[in-house]
Amino acid sequence: MFRQLLSNCNQMLFGTIFSIFLQYSTANVPQMKVFELGQIFEDFGCLSTNASCGRNMAFYTIEREVSSNLPMAVKCSQRCSCVDARHFEINGQCTEELPDMNIGSTNTILTSKVIAGSTPSNEESYELNELVSDYECRMVDRSCGKNMVFKELARFNITCVDKCVCANKFVEYNMRCVQYISNELDDKHAGGYHSKNTFHQRVRTYRFGHRIFDLTCSVTGQSCGVNMVFETINHVQQAYCFQECVCDSYSEEQNGQCIIKYELLSVKSQTKILERKGRIGIRCVENGNCKLEEIFHEVECTLRGHPCGPNMQLAIANLSKALEGGTLKCTMKCQCAYGYTEENNQCIRITVDFKWSLSEGGYNLDLICTFLCRQAIFIIQSIDS
Repeated sequence: MFRQLLSNCNQMLFGTIFSIFLQYSTANVPQMKVFELGQIFEDFGCLSTNASCGRNMAFYTIEREVSSNLPMAVKCSQRCSCVDARHFEINGQCTEELPDMNIGSTNTILTSKVIAGSTPSNEESYELNELVSDYECRMVDRSCGKNMVFKELARFNITCVDKCVCANKFVEYNMRCVQYISNELDDKHAGGYHSKNTFHQRVRTYRFGHRIFDLTCSVTGQSCGVNMVFETINHVQQAYCFQECVCDSYSEEQNGQCIIKYELLSVKSQTKILERKGRIGIRCVENGNCKLEEIFHEVECTLRGHPCGPNMQLAIANLSKALEGGTLKCTMKCQCAYGYTEENNQCIRITVDFKWSLSEGGYNLDLICTFLCRQAIFIIQSIDS
């Protein structure tokens, strides 16, 4: 009898707590059947995550807060967004990605307002270099402000840590994103390395096979990781592209990484690479003590992905054709490696614990239930006696 009573007590208690959660969660929800795309509200208890909020739309968490000062210990900022990566935010609606063959000349052409989605309808903007928690990584490559987009810094299961950075062809300058203007190399610098302290485009690194939406089809051939470049996999009516991070022509994929195929390179190319690595031996790259964001120039980008400091690696900031021949001139920079972020001019590993429980906020359901049920049993026994 006591076991049955304890079980009933547990059910009643959890039912009451769930009702309280629901009450707090819906307190700030606008009273409407269909939400606007981009609408954000505070969800106490985080009960609306992944719930439908309109046609091809669902709520997903853009920020989670756990605090003992909150009524329900946990609070989420929910945004009504497109239900999955196959839908894009266009003109306030979620439009499904259409195959190349189904897009005719009368279809709507994407404008500069659309970057892998669009700026939220409420014109919400984030601060430059701001970090956010991105459930199911849906905000990656989406606009987060003027000339800014979210880029993935790290991934934990199905949740990404995104950073609001300057968009392609824009660079950080005085806490703003301004258009990048490439400076051509002088002939005397075309064959070696040259360090230059200028502002430059921030280049993120991606994992092998990662796909992005490229509004202007401008990142084709640019570095996206160690020995990896972007390759166009779908070009739609000269309007936008879908790019995939793949191994470059000198490398092959092995267990998710791109390894240089030294046996396929000519003797001349091997010698050239070794000579360049030898020349840079007197510089900071070999010693691993380069400054974060330091700029170098070289030919053919042979040192792309080379370590240049603690948790840092060289990445391409800009590509241009050489003055002679078919080679490429690279502007390289020393940046944080994938999974690391800048903090006090250092690259710190991103560690995020998304596990949470009500006990973290000072609510221990087991203790509460045990106490209340014992009090109920004591009262019943007193009445029976």
